Formats: sequence, structure tokens, C-alpha cells
Amino acid sequence: MSSFPLVSFLIRLLLAATVCTHGQESVRDTDGNRVRISENYFIQPINTDTSGAGIVPLAAKTVG
Repeated sequence: MSSFPLVSFLIRLLLAATVCTHGQESVRDTDGNRVRISENYFIQPINTDTSGAGIVPLAAKTVG
């Protein structure tokens, strides 16, 4: 039994994964800064009275 179909499938799968992940934009917070793994964030719920939802650094969260 030949392993060519399996190798061909794996090569196509890797190629498709490379094409799909190329050029994706990074996740940004409400100030436009890139979200960092080392920081904690607060997810703002949707509020129709203000500018809306978003991701805010936990240190910048205001109570009110």
C-alpha cells in the first residue's frame, strides 16, 4: 500500500493552513493597542448609553 495519498493530503492540509493564517490582523483593545497575553483585560458589555462594548486593560477600568 502506498503512502502517497496520505503524504499528499498532509501537504495540502499544511498549505491550506498556511494560506488561511497568513495576513490575519491581531486582536486590539478599545484604544487600538494590541492585546497582550501577559495583561489582564475587562470585557465591557454592550451599553447603548455609551460608545459600546470592547476590551479594556484591567488597570484602566473605571467604576461608574
